[in-house]
Amino acid sequence: MRPLLSKAVFGFCLVWLAIQIGVPTYGLQDPGNARFSWGMYATYHPIPKIDVENADGSIERDVALKFIAVARNEVDYARLLPPHICRVRPGARRILVQPWGQEDWSLACR
Repeated sequence: MRPLLSKAVFGFCLVWLAIQIGVPTYGLQDPGNARFSWGMYATYHPIPKIDVENADGSIERDVALKFIAVARNEVDYARLLPPHICRVRPGARRILVQPWGQEDWSLACR
């Protein structure tokens, strides 16, 4: 093999290896499930318990499971689902959210 070609191949391999190690290592600086990091799929966050209080006073339990087809760890369902449920459920008065490891809260629907 020619010396120039072997140096180019070695350089390419060195850059490729640096990217393969550097990008995930950079992702480790972010807490939790950082995109493109080694921890992206390594942790498990349970789906929050979300109940709907209807206008008639009845409470529908665990409605989050009706809106999630495939659960993903990097999606913050406790933040995203309650406003969506208010939009698609006209009879909803209040959304009660119990996220795992955090304080319970509620969202009043308009």
